[in-house]
Amino acid sequence: MVRMIRRTLFALLTVSTVVALLSTAGCKPTTKGETQKFSRHKEAVAEYSGRWPGFKSVLQASLKKATEEMKAAKEVSGDEKKAEAMKEANETISKLTNRLGEVKYKSEGIEKLITKLNKLRLKKSKSKDRKKAVKRARKSLEEVDEAMKAAKPGTESEAMAAVKPLISKLISARGSANRAHKALGGKKSKKKK
Repeated sequence: MVRMIRRTLFALLTVSTVVALLSTAGCKPTTKGETQKFSRHKEAVAEYSGRWPGFKSVLQASLKKATEEMKAAKEVSGDEKKAEAMKEANETISKLTNRLGEVKYKSEGIEKLITKLNKLRLKKSKSKDRKKAVKRARKSLEEVDEAMKAAKPGTESEAMAAVKPLISKLISARGSANRAHKALGGKKSKKKK
């Protein structure tokens, strides 16, 4: 248990350091890149509004504000200043879409892990353990999905607060499913570089 906590803390510190380094030494924003990001955010708003209707009004309000900021940014003279202003407009919408994206992608990751668990060839004695692990993972996914569909936040901060414990639940479910996969003899998937 202590080992797992240490690993988790080390991983978080490493990721934080890398993100900090990349953000300070990152590339300068360009108008083309920021325009593309804004298009992706608009697509995400449409997708998440359909997937989780309770978030639609908050997403639409955030998109409206970002659209106004983007319109104003396009009026700024000088490409560097314009790109920087466009970046700020993107940051207005990205806070919420990124968090909702976390829910989406973490859920998809658990689904893939369930598929891996189901593909394992096991002795009958271990089959029951697999069923329990899959059932626990599916239950977590269902609970998160139900909570997301039931949520009706009125503000962006309420939306962020509603999503935070659900992301934690998905992280926990992923860890539990990973441990079950390993215990049942599954090989740890290597991350692509």
